[in-house]
Order: sequence, then structure tokens, then C-alpha cells
Amino acid sequence: MRTDLELDYFKLYDIEPKPWVEYHVDLQGQFDEEPERTDVTRLRLFANPVSKNREAIYDRNAHLAVYQLAVHPWFLDPKRKIVAESQFGKHSFDIGHDFALLAPAKKYERGLRFPEALDHYKVYSVEPEHRDSLDADVTLQDQFSEVEAKIQNLVAFAVPAEKKHAEEKYEVRNEKAHLMIFWCETPHVGRLKRVADQFDRYRLYFGRGLYLGVPCLKHEWHERRA
Repeated sequence: MRTDLELDYFKLYDIEPKPWVEYHVDLQGQFDEEPERTDVTRLRLFANPVSKNREAIYDRNAHLAVYQLAVHPWFLDPKRKIVAESQFGKHSFDIGHDFALLAPAKKYERGLRFPEALDHYKVYSVEPEHRDSLDADVTLQDQFSEVEAKIQNLVAFAVPAEKKHAEEKYEVRNEKAHLMIFWCETPHVGRLKRVADQFDRYRLYFGRGLYLGVPCLKHEWHERRA
């Protein structure tokens, strides 16, 4: 499944600082009939590609900056039913509003370059009653460490999205590949790295791993009736 989707697992780290930003972007994912103007407000997390159970990493260049989006109470997404499939089986859950943007990013390290083929993703909250624990034990290895971890509650679902910012348009390249984001806490790593994305450059201190992005295929979806 992971190889077919041409998308890695991602380990999402807590970072310091968490810079406040002010960007206005137009995003259009598979649930949107037209692009929506969205305010990007803060860099919250940063994601490394990670090997699960010593499987090969698909693209070592692929990193993701996780930005908070402003939530406008007068326009919230309808609830949607999602049926998806990952290496762990089939999953059925409801999602609510979008709250984050995953933006392709790079680390300033020898041999790494910007991941030109990696998509942007709109991230939607998973409704609390569907945050069941996967309860799967895995070995996770990235550039910082190799650790034993437990994949726990499903908290978010990410869909590829077209992004327009400052007259630059970034189209979806891999419309099949989605990410389910699970709580998956791992120990503090304490590394300082220089990173960059299409918005800015940062010096970030990496702390604990908090979440794991699991590649998945979305089989079907529909809006929930009120």
C-alpha cells in the first residue's frame, strides 16, 4: 500500500519556537468545489520521513511543515464520512473542519533538496467518537533515532490540496495519496536544524515526536446529513 501510493510515513515533531506568521492562501482539496481563502497563522510542528518496521523510505527529501489555519466560526465544514485503507487495514471515521496545512519543506543538510513532487495537504479533525486507538506496536527510524512506539488514537485526516500563494500555484501531483494522523508519542530528541518551505526559513529545536502520518487510500466519502 505505501509503495503503491508513493508516499512515506511521517513523524511529526514538537518544535520550538512556534513562530506566528501571517499568510493568506487559496486552498482547494477534493471536498472543495472552488478554492477557499484561508489564513495561515502559526508553525506548529515539523515532520520527517520515517521508516516503519525497517521498510525503505520512499523519498528522503520529503519533509512537511505543519501550519495552523485560522478557524472561522461562521464557516465550518460539514461532517463527512470517510472510508480509507492503509497497511493496517480498512478504517471508517467522520471528519469535521479543516484546521492545518501540511506544506512541503526541506532541511539544510548535505544531500537533501526541496521535495518538488510532494503535495500540500489540508488537514481535517477526526470527530472524537471516531478516535479509536490503532494500538499497533512499530519500530520507527528517521535521521534522529530508532525507537519502539505504539500507534494510538486517530486524530486527523489529510487530503492533497492545490495551493495558491503570492501568485504562485502549486497543483496536486498525487491525488490518490492521503494521510491519517495518529497520536504516537516518542522520546525527546533535542536537535537544532535549519529548515525552509515556500513561506520562510527557520531554525527549529526538535523535541518529542507526537504524531505519525500514515499513508492511506481514500475509497469513498459522503457528507453526513444533519
